[in-house]
Amino acid sequence: MGVEAEAKTGRKRMNWLGRQMRDLLIWCFPLEALTERGYVLKLRNRFEVRLYCNFFVEHAYLLHKFGPGIGQEQQVVVFDVGANCGQFTASVFDQWPSAIVHAFEPQKKLARRIEEFALDNTLGGQIVVNRAAVREDSIDTLSLSRRPTVHL
Repeated sequence: MGVEAEAKTGRKRMNWLGRQMRDLLIWCFPLEALTERGYVLKLRNRFEVRLYCNFFVEHAYLLHKFGPGIGQEQQVVVFDVGANCGQFTASVFDQWPSAIVHAFEPQKKLARRIEEFALDNTLGGQIVVNRAAVREDSIDTLSLSRRPTVHL
């Protein structure tokens, strides 16, 4: 292996090591990002930083377009299925602060993150975290109210 190839390999290893150290530091000392209404989100990896940008910087999910017509006469209830780390839930509260969110996340670590978000932002009574998961494929019925609903 030539000197140039060794130098290139060394730079790749240092870049890899630098990324690992950055990720470790972000995990240990999360970045605290604010939503438009001031809710605090703790971002612990590059994926979560990217999600934050999608939801709160780029407004990729367009919830603000539904805001004027929803929640003025009735309580907003949202089902966040596959809630991950809770950033969609946070964006719902940014749009409708008095909403009730049922967050479904079977991964324990991620479900704890949603609970942490609720505690950090005093939303404990407004977020219901369901950790249920099944071991095999199945179809179940979810019964909801007969009141009119809007599907986003």
